[in-house]
Amino acid sequence: APFRRQQHQQLKSAASGGGGEGAGGPGWIRDAMSDDGDDDSDTPGRNERKIDPGLAGFAVDPELGFVAIVAADNDGEANDDNRQEHLQWFYSVVSPQDKSCVMAAESLTLVQLAGDIDVGAAVLPPEALLRIVREEVLDEEDEDEEVDESEIVKATLAYAEAVPRVMIGTKAIDGAAGDQNAESSPERDARISQDAPKLFGTLRKLPGLAEATEQSVQSAMVMHASEDGSVDRAAFTQILDTLRRNVNAGARQELAGVDFALTVQIQRENGKQGLVRVRSPSTFHALGLAMRYKASIVISQGCFDADTSDASSFGGCGRDELLGRFPAFRPIHELKKDAEAVDGFIANMFYKENPPRAFE
Repeated sequence: APFRRQQHQQLKSAASGGGGEGAGGPGWIRDAMSDDGDDDSDTPGRNERKIDPGLAGFAVDPELGFVAIVAADNDGEANDDNRQEHLQWFYSVVSPQDKSCVMAAESLTLVQLAGDIDVGAAVLPPEALLRIVREEVLDEEDEDEEVDESEIVKATLAYAEAVPRVMIGTKAIDGAAGDQNAESSPERDARISQDAPKLFGTLRKLPGLAEATEQSVQSAMVMHASEDGSVDRAAFTQILDTLRRNVNAGARQELAGVDFALTVQIQRENGKQGLVRVRSPSTFHALGLAMRYKASIVISQGCFDADTSDASSFGGCGRDELLGRFPAFRPIHELKKDAEAVDGFIANMFYKENPPRAFE
């Protein structure tokens, strides 16, 4: 028992980078997103930090919050020596609350994914991409004369694309108008009304649902609860997804930066396959899914066309301008290096505490 307690404490320390779960999240994430790391001899100095095309990295900004930076080489004639000063970059806000440190579940999940650590199933469930595609494609098919009613059973992300932000209508579920999927009854409505406050008290503590309301929870229950108004595991998952998507839809109206679209390879139940392009519910979903599935992140030409887009106001050109705007910028490759160090430490600790033994 003493050994197990000691091992447990070592695990907690290793997982948190020795700093515990204080403000700023797990210690290694807090340190990784801190700009204090420039004093480390193994960390590149400010003027040596490299900007990679695609998802370049993240930054904590005192005005915007936690932002993601995407970049692309829009000057094909630039050589390797001056490419860093020709890269066009754009930012997109992930969490406006994280103005001094990484705290939000979405921000923490993205930093972890940048280090190839995928433990964000509660915030970004495995079926997230399939649900996004099913909902978005269904909305488009509702307006199409030729509707393929065969259900989409598989979705594979081809790439995520940064696009100029377009103000879109939110799919709000506040109010009774949200029920389009379930036939109800007075008994069912009564049970939902009785259970909604309890479920709201539970859900509001979960990552990404701080902005949910009791009315939005009740509306989601009307959409997904069973015939008698009860909520089983499947309905609970659907309620979570509905609430998060609508919270993100409302919040994105106020967020600065570029938007994202997803190009997805789908397969239907009848065997038909094809490519669809859907708007991502949020920057978090687009980048999280792209990192999870190792998909490319590109920038549309529309972002570079200043005459037809306001995307240029959300970006700049070159490393110096990027570091001037976001001094706390951390490149993806540095975050990977930090995560590998933590992962190696944990693995090495297990080896020391539990040396392999020959089969007896």
